[in-house]
Amino acid sequence: MSKRSKGIKNFLRQLVYYHTNKVVQIRSFKLGLLYYFLIALVLCYVCLWMIWWRKGYQSSDQLIGLTSVKVKGVSYLNTTNGIVVWDAEDVVRPAKESEALFITTNFMETPKQQRSQCGTDVTCNTNEDCEKGDAYEDRGILTGVCDRSKGNGTCLMHAWCPTESKDDTNINNLLSGIDTSFTVFIRQTVKSTKWSYTTSNYVNTTVTEGAGKNLFTVDDMTGNTFSKVQKQGAVFAVIMNWNIDLDKKGVQWLPTFEFVK
Repeated sequence: MSKRSKGIKNFLRQLVYYHTNKVVQIRSFKLGLLYYFLIALVLCYVCLWMIWWRKGYQSSDQLIGLTSVKVKGVSYLNTTNGIVVWDAEDVVRPAKESEALFITTNFMETPKQQRSQCGTDVTCNTNEDCEKGDAYEDRGILTGVCDRSKGNGTCLMHAWCPTESKDDTNINNLLSGIDTSFTVFIRQTVKSTKWSYTTSNYVNTTVTEGAGKNLFTVDDMTGNTFSKVQKQGAVFAVIMNWNIDLDKKGVQWLPTFEFVK
């Protein structure tokens, strides 16, 4: 046999071969128990946690929706001239607002305001000390006239006179009845475009207690702390959470509401 034939034969022997794994069986109670324990642990994780609890077999979708809010109620203010009634149109300012709702609980009143000329804190000796046309803070425009009728001269301005007080302690017109008599109805309709599913938290009636509650008093929304925030005001965020499982047929799903200061 030639050297060339031997080389080809050796090459084919190296190229074409078959091998098997060698299995060693160890008779050990501890190792066997550990082996089956690890298998059971993996099965529990996959079946109980990933499939049953986390529902890993399900697909999810982000909801889109529309929220509308309606305020009703009546409050009043005790004045020297008697009781002044405030309804929802007086309390909610502005009447429409994007992604927000403003409810008046306290306000500053400057009675008998009219467009005229009034004094400022700018002192002067002559008219030259008052630059005509200059803006005075955010209140008015200087007239260029120095008023010395009350002793020390002050520059006059065109504005709404008398001007508003700078002292917040004068803001003390607390409206009575806002916390309990005013209610806020929150209606939200949501839709899943992936599953063509639409639902709402309004089912022919308003709900004031328990699951599906959609009618809240102002005191509910402030977490029963209305008396603490009435004078200075506060900002509360409304969190609406929907957790819908379409595998459960015939269920009226409702959101949960959370009010966070």
